[in-house]
Amino acid sequence: MKINPEFQKLIPPLSDQELAGLERDLMNEGCRDALVTWSGTLLDGHNRFKICQRHKLKFRTVEIDLADETEARIWIIKNAFNRRNLSDLSRAELAFQLEYEIRKRAKENLKTSSGGSEPQPLAKLPKAGKVNTRAILAATAGLSERTMDAAKLILEKGSEETKTAVRENKIAIHRAAKDIKEKIQRDARKAKRIQDTLAVEIFNSNQIIVGDFRELGNNIADGSLSLIFTDPPYDREASKMLPDLAAFAASKLADGGSLICYVGQTQLPAAMDA
Repeated sequence: MKINPEFQKLIPPLSDQELAGLERDLMNEGCRDALVTWSGTLLDGHNRFKICQRHKLKFRTVEIDLADETEARIWIIKNAFNRRNLSDLSRAELAFQLEYEIRKRAKENLKTSSGGSEPQPLAKLPKAGKVNTRAILAATAGLSERTMDAAKLILEKGSEETKTAVRENKIAIHRAAKDIKEKIQRDARKAKRIQDTLAVEIFNSNQIIVGDFRELGNNIADGSLSLIFTDPPYDREASKMLPDLAAFAASKLADGGSLICYVGQTQLPAAMDA
């Protein structure tokens, strides 16, 4: 009997209480249901197999025929829906594992069967853009799309403690999702407050000087400015000050500082020269 760890991980684990109950039943009644295998690899009955080995209990196996490992994974997941009393979160987890296959198959517009001298075309599938994967996954899990959205949020953003509590039905799935949403919103508001406070601190730690550079020049230390922003008149007289402005900027700006100067189109050549 071969064990594929990837196959085994597809199924949500039993709780300690469920495992104890299963072991008690097997000890009292034996392994009544056959273990299911494909190409000698166990697909269904991993927990029963371990318990039977530990207690040297007899068990039967049934071999099924599947095309490949992809078909085997799909069989395992679909079989789990029928065999276990799963929580909504566990059902959603199983369905999400089929998402890749659903998207992959949705991209196939037409398949042709293999084998035989005259292969027949299989049913045409909807184009990828037409397939509502969300609805298909919800139907597969036997849950509403809203519940699937809640499960996705819990699985992506919830703590391990929260996931365990929802799996064991100690917290309702929508209650847990709402708590997570509210926490995300609180964290976002807190981050914004910190960002706004930091921006104010940065603003207050700098000095803004307003005035004519020709009058303020002697009071400003060389290399002390990070920005010079000016919008002189758009006329020939004003353009005469541009060389002095350029010299002032070269002297007063710190490394990496910027001079932003608005000029009219007719003054542009003189500004570039300056």
